[in-house]
Amino acid sequence: MIQVIGPEDREETRYAHRLAAMFRDALPGIEDGPELIKIASCAKVFGGRVQDIDLVVLARLNGRRFRPRRRVLIEAADGQREHLGEIALRNLVLTIELKSHDPQGVRFDGLGVSVRYGNDWKSATEQAVEQMHAFLGDCEQRLGNRPRVVNLVALQNVEDSQLPRRPHNIIAGDQSLGSILTTIAEMRQPWLGGAHIPSLSCCNDDLAERIERLPIFTPLQPTRLDRRRMERLAQRAPQLDALEGDLGQRAFILRGHGGTGKTSLLLNLAARAYQDRAARSLLLTYNQALAADLRRLMALTAVPGSDDQGGIRVDTVMTLVGRVLQRFDLLREDEDLLAEYGTRARTLAELLEAGDITDEQMANLRMREPELFRFDHVLIDEGQDWPPSEIEIIRSVFGAERIVVADGIDQLVRGDIATWRYDQGGGPVKVERLRQSLRMKSNLAAFTRFIAGELGVPGWDLGPNDQAPGGKVLLVEGDILRAPALHHQLFAEAIAAGNSPIDCLYVVPPELARAGPDGVTPVARFLAGEGIDCWDGTSYDVRRDMPRDILAPRIVQYESCRGLEGWTVLATGLDRFWEHRLQQAGADAGQALGGADEAAHQAAARWMMIPLSRAMDTLVISVARSDSEIGLLLDRAARALPDIVTWVR
Repeated sequence: MIQVIGPEDREETRYAHRLAAMFRDALPGIEDGPELIKIASCAKVFGGRVQDIDLVVLARLNGRRFRPRRRVLIEAADGQREHLGEIALRNLVLTIELKSHDPQGVRFDGLGVSVRYGNDWKSATEQAVEQMHAFLGDCEQRLGNRPRVVNLVALQNVEDSQLPRRPHNIIAGDQSLGSILTTIAEMRQPWLGGAHIPSLSCCNDDLAERIERLPIFTPLQPTRLDRRRMERLAQRAPQLDALEGDLGQRAFILRGHGGTGKTSLLLNLAARAYQDRAARSLLLTYNQALAADLRRLMALTAVPGSDDQGGIRVDTVMTLVGRVLQRFDLLREDEDLLAEYGTRARTLAELLEAGDITDEQMANLRMREPELFRFDHVLIDEGQDWPPSEIEIIRSVFGAERIVVADGIDQLVRGDIATWRYDQGGGPVKVERLRQSLRMKSNLAAFTRFIAGELGVPGWDLGPNDQAPGGKVLLVEGDILRAPALHHQLFAEAIAAGNSPIDCLYVVPPELARAGPDGVTPVARFLAGEGIDCWDGTSYDVRRDMPRDILAPRIVQYESCRGLEGWTVLATGLDRFWEHRLQQAGADAGQALGGADEAAHQAAARWMMIPLSRAMDTLVISVARSDSEIGLLLDRAARALPDIVTWVR
């Protein structure tokens, strides 16, 4: 079987299909035999400096034989020898850097190759090595092991006769599969063991089977909601027309409550810049779960993020700050960044502000590592409570004029209100106010307005979306995990509306995010018992990667739900989370004006509006007790809005 996994209408995917056709023509019966070939194009891996890999090939060929086009060296027990006979192919693992430049845009440096972008030359050989290491890092992190990958550079518009004298890892556009396999055998020498025929393999069968199950080899399917988000990204949002001229010239802020489309507008700006002039944007968020969600959208739309192609890269601010700390010897690679993150970030900001780290040093950093630090635009998502140290670092690394901030007003999770509203000279930054709900159906917007009024949240002036009528709120008392029929009903309703289980979002308090002895959290265990897989974003290792399975609902903690959305959202144990936030806010309030209790109540109330504004159609809220403070509040909502809010008894 041969399978190509990747977005259509991309050069990498077209090349993957060409490669698949070569295998079919050269190896008759490959589609019907026990062999397996998977080719992933535009593969996304996360956690390292490189996130985009042009092509990854896994070929499990079960000893299929080929004859090399020229003599190759093979390894044997008594040393190396030349070989021109048959070679048995077992498990091949390849990463391929693809270039479409014509011969005039290609330059050979010894056995390496560079390609032209404008007036600059960039090493395709180095890019191929970086992509290989990105793949190996993903294998190491997920499998605890790595194959001996062969990295190749494919110049599809250059002929074999124009390449340097072999051996090297460059393949031309007119090479046959046999010629490509010969190149692979030159890069990864076959082994002659006890058999009479040498074997070419990059790993054993067990590791090959595990590589086969890596997420990059899982086809990424868009749901109906994904397609809606993709269409929104492709459209030109009219409210941005007046701001587009400022992009890259001066900073500005998109300000609105949850559900007003701030993140979509940020991405729309970046997509416009990419489509119109191949600009490259960096979107930064503090939230790992949100970063995973946005990476999924970027993968579905096949928007790249590499330095040479332009596009959009998504990272967390802590990852970025950690890299800058390492570059200036303020953090060793083996140190735990999170252990002293705040202190280290403040130290770096102070050095920048004092001029101890100069503009010239920053310029050199961008020049040396453009993949990580050179961007035309920097988009800050949920920036309303970023600490001053991060703001100083971001402005110093990228330049204040490149920054656009999405400000969620009162959705304060990390601390006090941020200082984006004033530039480095003390002048005001332009603010674009967003007032209409774009996520929630009109009934859900009415519900959140009622709750905001009851909790005394000021300025909750979110207008309803008249083009999206409907929506409902269901209230459950007790343990929602003891009501399996309700969960199946919710999934069935979402699917009947044309959605998928991945569009359902569970939001859980700390006690439901703790894994048991089996390493599984309570909600994930419950879903598994019902025969349902899930993407459990309460696990750091899980949320490092994007959700890929459309049949797997998502789970996140309350602290990680800001910026996320779901057709159906289940806010579990909301009264317990309210009590947790009250206690935490009380400890933080100290001597706040108006009294610590009032300040704590205001902080917890603002927190409540974050999970309550995540749903698009159906919001399910469970409380441990209906007579708790939040339970009574929800009961008042049910009596005031009986057509919208219902207790499930």
